[in-house]
Amino acid sequence: MHTLRESIRYRMVSDVNFGVFLSGGIDSSTNTALMAEQMTRPVETFSIGYENGGAFNELNYARKIVDRYKTNHHEIIIKPKDLVDFLPNLVFHQDEPIVDPVCVPVYYVSKLAKDNGTTVCQVGEGADELFCGYPLWGMCLRAQPWVSAYQKIPGSLRRLAWGIANAATHSPESMRRLDVFRRASTGESIFWGGAEAYQETTKQRFLSEDFLGRLKGHTSYSAIQSLRDDFESDAPDGADTLHWMSYLDLRLRLPELLLMRVDKMTMATAVEARVPFLDQEFVQLAMSIPQSLKYKNKTLKYLLKKAVEPVLPREVIYRRKQGFAVPVEMWFQKELKSWSNKKILDFSRRTDYFNEGVMRTYLQTAGSKMSWFLLNFVLWHETWIEQREISLPL
Repeated sequence: MHTLRESIRYRMVSDVNFGVFLSGGIDSSTNTALMAEQMTRPVETFSIGYENGGAFNELNYARKIVDRYKTNHHEIIIKPKDLVDFLPNLVFHQDEPIVDPVCVPVYYVSKLAKDNGTTVCQVGEGADELFCGYPLWGMCLRAQPWVSAYQKIPGSLRRLAWGIANAATHSPESMRRLDVFRRASTGESIFWGGAEAYQETTKQRFLSEDFLGRLKGHTSYSAIQSLRDDFESDAPDGADTLHWMSYLDLRLRLPELLLMRVDKMTMATAVEARVPFLDQEFVQLAMSIPQSLKYKNKTLKYLLKKAVEPVLPREVIYRRKQGFAVPVEMWFQKELKSWSNKKILDFSRRTDYFNEGVMRTYLQTAGSKMSWFLLNFVLWHETWIEQREISLPL
């Protein structure tokens, strides 16, 4: 805790007002607690909630930290219309098809801070990568013994099993599991990083033949193969699946998605985000800790949770991880679904990225989060490639 406390103290050095983006999760709550210990005035905290957001609202957990540390707290509730109205600016500020809906609350909480006179805010990015905080990691760790046993079966039988499963499976909901089966059958790593929106099996189905032809056999695995090679050549003896997941997300997901979305959305509001969990000395310390202490008794972030017990309420530390999530599924049903589907299908007809017939079937059964990813790509393409003006739903 001493090293993290020092990291937070260094990032409190500022000529302007500073504070914390407080989601109510363990990382931002730790930032708030350790900052409050070192201040003689209340910490400025900023939180976001959603109208009719249900389980996506974490304000009750954020308020527990506010009450404990008597922060000067600010909140904003965003509505589905805020998301719709923000779409053109979202695409503009993202500048590339990041497709992460979390960009929306990051923008609004950054604007909340700026509107209340705070220019520098600490965020919790990096803690999950350093201390095994992602549920997907836990799923992969639990699956790995079964995958290892399965991969002892002769390759020809595994490929036959994959072919049968692929022919029999069509629902978008089963695509993730199906692609894990494919990876195990072909000898690939089952973990391709936490930033993966669509699995290879899905893409092979809804991308057009012309577009697949231009890819010349390259897949998402081609993009991470060099990182896998680096890992296998540099990893210490005894490196396991957990080492690989941490290595890959630190090299790929963290810089190319999480930090990028924070940078783009905070800069759009003239706010500076600081990342105490990624202090060089703290990262070196965290990476020197045995992996077995980070994921223990099937508990994500086991060591970090134990370390912060003196400063955080147990109901904040040991609640189920939610992440900085957005109720896209809920909002899509009411506000965006028909408009979004029409946009995606119109795009499929006038370009050669997608197979229009397959895409039409896919959109009928795919979850709204999957449609959100496609919509972001379409809007980005319209704005930056076709230079069209985005027409919003009424």
